[in-house]
Amino acid sequence: MKARRLSATAVIDLARRASFVFRGSVRAVGKHNLEGVEPDDRMATVRVTEVVVAPPSLGDLKGKTITVFLSSSRGVKVADQMTFFATSWIYGSNIGVTEIGRTGMRAAELRQLVIDARLEAQHEELETRLRRAVLVVSGQVITTFRTERKDLPGTDEGVEWWEAELWVASVEKGSPPRDLHIFYPVGGDREWGPVPKSHPGQLGVWLLGPLSEPDAEEQEPDRRRRPAKTTRDQMLMALDPLDYQAISALSHVRELLRRTTKG
Repeated sequence: MKARRLSATAVIDLARRASFVFRGSVRAVGKHNLEGVEPDDRMATVRVTEVVVAPPSLGDLKGKTITVFLSSSRGVKVADQMTFFATSWIYGSNIGVTEIGRTGMRAAELRQLVIDARLEAQHEELETRLRRAVLVVSGQVITTFRTERKDLPGTDEGVEWWEAELWVASVEKGSPPRDLHIFYPVGGDREWGPVPKSHPGQLGVWLLGPLSEPDAEEQEPDRRRRPAKTTRDQMLMALDPLDYQAISALSHVRELLRRTTKG
C-alpha cells in the first residue's frame, strides 16, 4: 500500500496529538506480539526503522518490533514501509500503540515540522501539568525501595509499587512533607502508561499530585484543577511523563509557573 503524503497542516495536527511518530516496515498483518491481548484483523507488527517522537522512558525503539492497532488494515501488506503517528496503548515486555495517521513521507521530511509542533504542544501541556500539581520541587533521589503497602491501586493485578525518597533542593509550588517520598508503579496488568520511574542519584524537577488511578484525571478534572494542600501523610506521585523534568529545565519551569500564577 502506498500511504499518501500529508499537508503541513495535517502533519502539525497529528504531531500535536501523537505520542509516537516513527517509520517502520510491516512484518505481519492481523497479528501482534503482546501478552494477554486477543488478535484483531486491524493489528500489525511493525519493525521500527526511524524514530521522530517517542516517550524517552521507553528507550531507543529503533530496530524493535511493536504492535500497531491500525485505523484500517485495508490495503496494508507485509513489507510496506510508512511513517506512523500513534498514541499510547500498551506498555509491557513489548509495546502496543494506536494509529491516528500514516503517511508515505519519510521521517527526515517530517522531522522539523513534528519537532516544532511537539515542542509547542509540550509547552502548553507542561503549563497544564503545573496548574494541576499539588507540589513542584527540584532535588535528588536518595534511595528507592519496594513499598510494603498492599492497599495501593492494582496490587491485586500484579502491580508493584515502589517509593523514591527525595532530597528537596528547592520548593517551587506547595508545601512538602518533612520526608518526601514519591510512589510509582512497576509491572502488572493495569495500563499505567509511561509513568516516570526513579533511580538513586537522579536529579530533576518533579510535578507531584495525589497517588491515583491511571484515568483519575480524566474522570475528575475539576478536582485536579483545584488541588488540596500537601499533607504530611499524603502519598504523592508523578503520573504523566511531563511530571518529571531534567534539572536543566528548572528555569523554564519557574518561568511557566510565574505565567500560570498570573493567569
